[in-house]
Amino acid sequence: MVQLCSIEQAVDDVLARLPAHIHMGLPLGLGKPNHFVNALFQRIVQLPERRLTIYTALCLGRPALGDGLQKRFLEPFIERVFGDYPELDFLADLHQDDLPANIHVEQFFMQPGSLLHSAQAQQDYVSSNYSHAAGTSTPPA
Repeated sequence: MVQLCSIEQAVDDVLARLPAHIHMGLPLGLGKPNHFVNALFQRIVQLPERRLTIYTALCLGRPALGDGLQKRFLEPFIERVFGDYPELDFLADLHQDDLPANIHVEQFFMQPGSLLHSAQAQQDYVSSNYSHAAGTSTPPA
């Protein structure tokens, strides 16, 4: 039987059923449930007694537009590529090195150059071969 609920109700259920420290794995690249992740992130930010550790790879965010010609080129491109794709809220804090103390993000693959100035992202980077992402890859013969 299919049961539907709001994202807020789903977050309420997760908080009611899971321990104080939630470990959340997100898929590689696109396909993350951004609306749910953002709602859970925002709720945990308000609950310092709870902890959230996010395990993921390649969190795609919109690149900075820049100025002049770069901006004129990127604006229509970003609109076509990203459209109404919601940004992951934790990315802004990660870029600014300002994740709340009760939230931890571990990534094994990052968008190139996107987090060069984030000590938190650099320290919590997990070095792994990209071919191990699926976990079912067969070694070459």
